[in-house]
Amino acid sequence: MSRIAETLTPSSYHADYVRVAAPLARNPRLIPEGVPLDVAMSFKRLADEVARAGFIRYSSDAILHRLRWQEHIERGNREFKINNDWSSQLARWYMANNPERKGFFETRKLKEERDAEG
Repeated sequence: MSRIAETLTPSSYHADYVRVAAPLARNPRLIPEGVPLDVAMSFKRLADEVARAGFIRYSSDAILHRLRWQEHIERGNREFKINNDWSSQLARWYMANNPERKGFFETRKLKEERDAEG
């Protein structure tokens, strides 16, 4: 488990981690390619928190920036890196795994989708 996951262990997060992350760890294709499991789980945790706060739409970029702030400023981990390209991947992953939150993040059509339309 990486540094970010080690620090996110409140009981509600831990229960969610056990329920959701354990199957993901066994099948990493369930998370976006190249995205560390702890980053995906932290993204999910923050997106859930935003939804519980009453937002019906939100920015996946804002969530990634919050994760950066948390690691860089609050925890002093200057080595922590998040690729901006993960934003759309994590937004799609989150909505695919939480169908009740379809449309929570605005996404553009992927190049493959645009090409298929002709």
